[in-house]
Amino acid sequence: MANNVKSPSGMLFFPHIWEVDNFNPTKSVFSAHIGLDVNPYHDYIQNIKRFIGAENVEEKEDWVLFDRIKLYRKKPTHPKNASGKYLIKAQMKSVLELPEGNKKQKPFVVNKKGEDIKRDTALEGCICSIHSKPTVYRKVSVISNILKGLVIFGFPNSNSEVLNDTEHRAI
Repeated sequence: MANNVKSPSGMLFFPHIWEVDNFNPTKSVFSAHIGLDVNPYHDYIQNIKRFIGAENVEEKEDWVLFDRIKLYRKKPTHPKNASGKYLIKAQMKSVLELPEGNKKQKPFVVNKKGEDIKRDTALEGCICSIHSKPTVYRKVSVISNILKGLVIFGFPNSNSEVLNDTEHRAI
């Protein structure tokens, strides 16, 4: 079984990849939203379903239920979503608190050849795939989509390509 889930290629929104998102001052995280059209969105939901071993998937207004466990996302019609796409967020704590001490972490950011993307490169609007580990927290009935990294396929105003499913699996 894979250690993470790759989203289909889509557009990157609200990336906090080079600097942490301090919207919640008690929880600094790296985060990004992937914007997907309807078919890639449903493919991604099925990938998450397989990854967590869910039997049922049910679409609700503000979340998707996987066996009564919520994954929050914004539909294209959500009042706070002007993108026209399904938005799914992935985030990673900037510091893990472990018994042996705190460990800093950050997401990887590479191109489709696996080469590192230069730090501070503008990422908003890139065509990319988010690699994440959907993690179920049964006590609170929530799935946290833990960010692992991004694979960038193209930048805004370039000849960005959306890879088909076969090309995407090869990465």
